[in-house]
Amino acid sequence: MLLNSLDRRVLGSLRSKTLRRAASAPRIAVVANCQSFGTAYAMKLLNLDATVHRFPVLFKSWTSAKMLTRALKLYDHVFFQPFGPGYVRGGAWEEIVPELKDPILLPTLIFNGFHPDQVYVSNRDKPGEMIAGPMGPYHSALAFFAYRAGLPVDGALQLFNREVFEVVGYFDVWNDAVAAFLKEGKHFGLDFREDILRWTRRGCFMYSSLHPKPFVFLDYARQLMEKAGIATQPVNFDDYAVDDLVRGAVYPVYPEIAEFYGIKGSYVFKGAKFSFELGLGDFWDLRQFVTECYRVYTKYEGKQLTNERVEGWLADREILAYLRGLGTSARAIPPAHRASARRGLELAAQLR
Repeated sequence: MLLNSLDRRVLGSLRSKTLRRAASAPRIAVVANCQSFGTAYAMKLLNLDATVHRFPVLFKSWTSAKMLTRALKLYDHVFFQPFGPGYVRGGAWEEIVPELKDPILLPTLIFNGFHPDQVYVSNRDKPGEMIAGPMGPYHSALAFFAYRAGLPVDGALQLFNREVFEVVGYFDVWNDAVAAFLKEGKHFGLDFREDILRWTRRGCFMYSSLHPKPFVFLDYARQLMEKAGIATQPVNFDDYAVDDLVRGAVYPVYPEIAEFYGIKGSYVFKGAKFSFELGLGDFWDLRQFVTECYRVYTKYEGKQLTNERVEGWLADREILAYLRGLGTSARAIPPAHRASARRGLELAAQLR
């Protein structure tokens, strides 16, 4: 197995003579998913004297739970985002955290208010397996519904409009999204009430439901450091911001939804794969994105692919008739009730 970034970090720490010596400045370890770089980078800016190392838990690694534990014990402060089995050999976070001195657990920052149509599609034959589309794990609920309902790509495109978004509840998710975000923070001893107000003044503060923009991490890191008793300094973060997550997938804020929130939106979908040396990455407009999604779905049989929200729409006679009618240019009568956009919202924290 090739060593990944977690393996290299663990080996580097275990071999480090510096980490084994007494130090006057704090030594900080950040164990987290795709949000690890933004968190660790912000912590370094907030305390220039600190040694800050990130332990990215993203893929299956060669590192064992015991090795990771040994490495983390070399640090004064460990910020740890819980992760499940399959990432390190011999265990998950429950086997590691009890062995550490005063670790601080981290929430995964999840906010779906700007991207209510973004969902995950799973494989019925392999429970827990998320299907990768053109944007990796990110799919459109409306596009997937259209495919499952037997609509052509042109029919799917007819579903992306304000009336449909109103019917399926996409304009009703904000309050619940904020409440869920604040509740998750409170569960880990963090208060994001003032932060989220400040972030919204800057417009959309997420690239997807799981990928925050850089300035979010500054406030997140400051709260974590204050909780751990680590000194911080004021800094104009925008002058030094490194936008690690924009290199990944960017799910757009649909124009109709963006207008509702008073911000700019688009139907430009950005893929995660690119190279500074070889290219600028993949981008799709709405038609191209839906077409690529269909191409992926056709590789599977019948009802092999599933999403809870879409299954709910398919089972609702009024919603099914209305959306299918729009997609076939038939007379579409809006249902008497709204379909909840919150039905079947996937836990993005399960993806690392």
